[in-house]
Amino acid sequence: MSSDIEYRFCPLFSIGAESGTSSHIRHETRAGMYWGDEEDEDENGAAPSLLRGYASTWNDEYAIDGVTESVQRGAFSRSLKERPDVFALLGHDMNRVVARTKNGSLRLREDREGLQVEIERIDTPDSRAAFDLVKTKTLDAMSFGFTIREQKLKVGGGQIHRILTDIDLFEVSLVAMPANPNTNVSASARALKRSLFIPRSPFITVPPLTRKHVND
Repeated sequence: MSSDIEYRFCPLFSIGAESGTSSHIRHETRAGMYWGDEEDEDENGAAPSLLRGYASTWNDEYAIDGVTESVQRGAFSRSLKERPDVFALLGHDMNRVVARTKNGSLRLREDREGLQVEIERIDTPDSRAAFDLVKTKTLDAMSFGFTIREQKLKVGGGQIHRILTDIDLFEVSLVAMPANPNTNVSASARALKRSLFIPRSPFITVPPLTRKHVND
């Protein structure tokens, strides 16, 4: 990989395996709130087999390298269509591989929120460590490593705002201190179910489950 790959987190850190049982239930995002699985074990008592979250979110501004940065919706589209071999890592450390797209244990896609990540548990020390750290909420954020193809620069009020519009993605990482605080990751025994989504707005209207027509 190129030596000029950029990472969206600070600072570097080392990770050791922990143990415990808990998982996120309510997931807050920039656009709203959604509820996922209520437990980190299924009905048969299975341990969490998936990590799911966002390594990047659209249009959220954060400070990095003395500038304000955000990621435009669709910035990963070209790279993902080219089916790159992307790694999931602990703390951007290529010696701590958690999963990989090449063997199907890492799945990536863009949705309305950002770059969605799904990691399947595999039987390796680093994969087990990653799941333990997320289960205990020791780690609950993500980041990504990339190079820039295209970007937009805006200057105003003595500030530089860099908008990433097209990037080559090389890895996603579980991190302790993300540049973008709106990233997230949680553990589940099943794929995350978004059965309820509540948008962020001053007023929320909940339609009735059934409607009955009454004749006068």
